[in-house]
Amino acid sequence: MKKRVRTTEDVLKEQGAQAKAARESVPATATRSTALTVDDSNPWIEIGTELDKYLGAPLLKFTKQGDFAISDIDTIPVGTRCVAHCDMMEIGYVKWVDGKPSGDSKVGLVADRFIPPQKSDLPDRDETRWEIQDNGERRDPWAFQMSVPLTLLDAGGKTYKFTAGSKGGLRCLNGDARVR
Repeated sequence: MKKRVRTTEDVLKEQGAQAKAARESVPATATRSTALTVDDSNPWIEIGTELDKYLGAPLLKFTKQGDFAISDIDTIPVGTRCVAHCDMMEIGYVKWVDGKPSGDSKVGLVADRFIPPQKSDLPDRDETRWEIQDNGERRDPWAFQMSVPLTLLDAGGKTYKFTAGSKGGLRCLNGDARVR
């Protein structure tokens, strides 16, 4: 008897059912956020959290110079205390067009046991249609990445989204960073 191979659609359907069951099993008084708050009934905090979900947190990047930067000129000082919201960590593929995220993605929460699709199951697999880089080679529009919201405690409590797609950044978010 031949065993049926699960498709991406099968996995996504299963993940949706698991996430729904997990949400329904949480008591109504519990919160899913690990945000530091004094009073979780504060409506301003609740509105801010919902707006962050809709608007997205500003990006925090790690530069080649070894700094964490929130813009081309603003960096986060060494030693700044922060909280990583690991329950909101995402993993998956993001489609890039003209050097920018296109808005098309196949990402989900690690906490929901999201399994990214196989790269071969993503759209746009025709290499002849991929953008040509400066070096003349074609670039796959889909990039694998992980991201986690970080709240900077020493910088007014502002939250940023740290995203990594490099091997070193992925190792860091995977808990496999090595101190050298």
